[in-house]
Amino acid sequence: MTRRGLVGAFQGDQVRIDRSTFNEVHGHLNHYHIKGDLHNHENEHGLYALSNVISAGALHDAIERCPPPKCHPETRKEVRRIIMSWIEDPDSLADIIWIHGPAGVGKSAIAQSIAEWCRSSNKHLAASFFFLRGKPGRDECRYLFPTIAYQLALHVPGLREHVNRAMSADATLPSKDLETQLRKLIIEPLQKLSPPPQHPPCVIIDGIDECQIYETQKRILTLIADVLVTSKISLRFLIASRPEAHIRETFETSVLAQRTRRIVLDGTFQPDRDIRTYLIDGFVEIEERNQELMAHLPKPWPPKNIIDELVAKSSGQFIYAATVLKFVGADLHIPNTQLETVLQSPPARSTLFSNLDKLYSQILLTCPYRETLVRIFAIMLVLHCPQPPEVYDDILGVDGGHVRHTLRGMHSLIKFPNDFEDEEERTLFNQRQEYDQTCGLRFHHASFGDFLVDRSRSGQFFVDLIEAHTQLTKCGFQLLTDCIACPWRGLKGSHAPCPETWGYLKNHLHIHLSKCRESDRQSVIQALEEFKEDLLESMPAEDNSWNVAFPALHSLVTTLANTVTDDGDTLSGKFLHSEHSHWTQEVTFQSVLLLNRNAVKDQEVLELCLKYCKTLDDFYTFFFSKSDDMVRLLAYFPGFAVWKDRIPVDWLEDIFGAGRDVILADIQKNVRFIYRWESLFWIPFSPVPRSALDVVSLNAHISGFLSDRGRSGVYYQDPEVKQIGACRDLIKTIFRPGWLQAEKFIQRLPRRPPYDWFNRGLGSYCV
Repeated sequence: MTRRGLVGAFQGDQVRIDRSTFNEVHGHLNHYHIKGDLHNHENEHGLYALSNVISAGALHDAIERCPPPKCHPETRKEVRRIIMSWIEDPDSLADIIWIHGPAGVGKSAIAQSIAEWCRSSNKHLAASFFFLRGKPGRDECRYLFPTIAYQLALHVPGLREHVNRAMSADATLPSKDLETQLRKLIIEPLQKLSPPPQHPPCVIIDGIDECQIYETQKRILTLIADVLVTSKISLRFLIASRPEAHIRETFETSVLAQRTRRIVLDGTFQPDRDIRTYLIDGFVEIEERNQELMAHLPKPWPPKNIIDELVAKSSGQFIYAATVLKFVGADLHIPNTQLETVLQSPPARSTLFSNLDKLYSQILLTCPYRETLVRIFAIMLVLHCPQPPEVYDDILGVDGGHVRHTLRGMHSLIKFPNDFEDEEERTLFNQRQEYDQTCGLRFHHASFGDFLVDRSRSGQFFVDLIEAHTQLTKCGFQLLTDCIACPWRGLKGSHAPCPETWGYLKNHLHIHLSKCRESDRQSVIQALEEFKEDLLESMPAEDNSWNVAFPALHSLVTTLANTVTDDGDTLSGKFLHSEHSHWTQEVTFQSVLLLNRNAVKDQEVLELCLKYCKTLDDFYTFFFSKSDDMVRLLAYFPGFAVWKDRIPVDWLEDIFGAGRDVILADIQKNVRFIYRWESLFWIPFSPVPRSALDVVSLNAHISGFLSDRGRSGVYYQDPEVKQIGACRDLIKTIFRPGWLQAEKFIQRLPRRPPYDWFNRGLGSYCV
């Protein structure tokens, strides 16, 4: 029967269907009862108008998203359990869960799986919105709240009428500002519900970082938090995004922080285990679909070592594993041949990871500083160990904070140092805090580095590794010479380089020099040969420029000494550096003197090394003639000039009987020659359990200078005499009345007092 016929048959009649009542039916279906709720469609023009301005493709079950990404049944089980428990718990103190993690780790798959679970089991899913960058309607903020409001009207009992009335009163609401949309279409209708929902409805918002404008993303989050605080409505939000800086900072504001539970998709949830499960099951399915083609292959296929390799290359990225399975299992192709292609080096597989490449390109294109971005990536790719952003600022010659600002939108690709997360990572990998492997910028995924070095994939973001070594080498040596000359030329830039910069350059710059093109290497050497000192025009000894010049010159001498003494061992393997090793360890003039100079392959660099050793001696002599700060300190602390190891500040206080304030003041005056840091190597000797100890050491270059009469002349410090003097003072300290009863000594007594210093010179003293 036609609709007109059906309506005509029921005109003026009352018909009851399945405990529902249709009343007064003429022309259109007007009133009906469904399980006790009255719906009046004659006046639902508002809801109809709202349905025309939503983004239907953003819903979790939209055909536009088919097939959507979702979790393998045996993966991400713990994450899903946490979220499902939160959804089912009506008394949870958190109104918001924020799932965040790098690109491709499966945030959308988790959100999709939760949405499907909620809907299939009738577990409080009220609305969903899946953002997608570059997709009209799914990357614009103006569709978010109208789309959520429409779904709430459909799925929250009693809300339909209130949303309809709001739209009927003002059909332009979807074109209003975000705050008005949220208040009029969602908050006020929910407040009118009587009684309110017994259990908080849940709204899922995925990929908020893919909304077009950063400020809008922050505004959406802030508005959600504000209304949850002020309106007292019963509503929850599951939000998934990349951990970009502006989003992280917004979630750290007090209004959001106190209402949000965070779930970080990192190594805590063992993604490698889940990816292994996903790959194994995926390959089994491919094998079952291609039994005739695969029958002759040895079992298991692929073998365990191939699975291990693919898991390692995934680096926690489910999108990498999914891309591999999609490629290997492609129709009309031989799976084993496809897998061999995956395992090949570029460029044979340059088109394999097109989905992954699109993801990376989308993120990179959001950065307005693309040339600087590529320079930063180039340095990251060739560094021998991770370094903090400040080192990049120094090497690239940009103002402090410039690199952090450039990378603000790259947190889904780049892991930044984070005290809390680094501590968790050290615990996970049983790694000591002294080691800085966790303390620098790193790529989240190994596949991103592969993308950058393949020109056919990365295009304008391509990194030439030879050029990267050249860039780092030229910038590094330029920084060193500029800083050495700053007492007579002035400091270039707004700040002095950080200690980690000196540390990296002195330990590794020689390796980058060896990897340059020969023409570039020669230009660097020529610039170093042409550099001239001008001490006569330099600043007074108390000027801060000397605090920059000496570390730079120490680093340059160490770099050149490393170049001529390097036996090649440093070129292999990964480096783990302690908290102090980068910037306190030196290769000194004494190491060069031990060489058979005729056997040195690079005579040019040897001559340069000797030149700058002489320059360093000139600097010391000139400086000592202008300032007696260092001479007075050495007279005050006999033996310190020749001590070869770090020593706790408290031990200096004990040995020489000087007050801590006096010691620290003298150290500060000579900061250009003395290293000071908090060392966790000394935890067993610290008066406070698990506390780092304040330690100092004398720069090895100046120690070598002072211990060599031919170089230091009137400033010579006899190692034997000074060591004996130190032991004599230690003996006086030990036998000083009341010292053993001193509170500080009692605190340290179960640990190790400063006997090393004593033992080292005891024999000489006794003789």
